[in-house]
Amino acid sequence: MQISVFYDPRQSITGVESFSGSAGKPKRFMETLDSQVIDYEILPVTPATMEDLYLVHDRRYVDEVFAGIQNNGFENNDPRVPESCRWTVGSMVGAVAYAPFAEGPVCSPTSGFHHAGWGWGGGFCTFNGLM
Repeated sequence: MQISVFYDPRQSITGVESFSGSAGKPKRFMETLDSQVIDYEILPVTPATMEDLYLVHDRRYVDEVFAGIQNNGFENNDPRVPESCRWTVGSMVGAVAYAPFAEGPVCSPTSGFHHAGWGWGGGFCTFNGLM
């Protein structure tokens, strides 16, 4: 059975100064998948737009995170973090929309969604991609 994986390398970043390795998990997941004898296909990810993020977050918070004024979920202002979040959110949305029509398992190799709230991030979560 083939697994459909919504992945784009832009979902994953390395070298984020943090206790958590969450920012690099999508890439590590794909490396693990490659090392197994598992049949999978990579499906394209459409990144979340700013308008998408505004639907579930305070506009000011989103704008300030992208501008580097407000800390992201890793408690820093690394501009790679919010940009990668556009791709992790897009991966999750793509997988959820595709799953009802799939003939097998569907995967979004992402993490770092559930600690973010309407106007804040924390616990290594910048935006709530589950919403």
